Amino acid sequence: SYEGKFFFDLGFLFLTPISEKWEFETGVTYSSNKFQITPNLPPGFPDGRPYDTKINNWVISANFRKYLPKRFFIQAGPNLSQPSRDSFGYFRLGFSLGFGKEFKLGEKYSLLISPT
Repeated sequence: SYEGKFFFDLGFLFLTPISEKWEFETGVTYSSNKFQITPNLPPGFPDGRPYDTKINNWVISANFRKYLPKRFFIQAGPNLSQPSRDSFGYFRLGFSLGFGKEFKLGEKYSLLISPT
């Protein structure tokens, strides 16, 4: 079994409007994730103690976002993931899907919250 210990993402995103209700988002994000693994071993096997492990990735995203009433939105799109320890060029293809809300912070700025 595993338990999440620490997660953070840091990156740069570029948003461009396609229409009044659609946006395109792309960018590069570094994702760091730490887990505690607890092996489920049968009796008699040595070293069944919990241990920590990390998964660190670079993610290149290409999402399309559709705005709904009251600045809620759905977003989806493919992403390429590159483990930070592997040599460059070994990408994994994934897909993200999210639902979120935009909060206006004046004329130029907004805060977007979107669990994916």
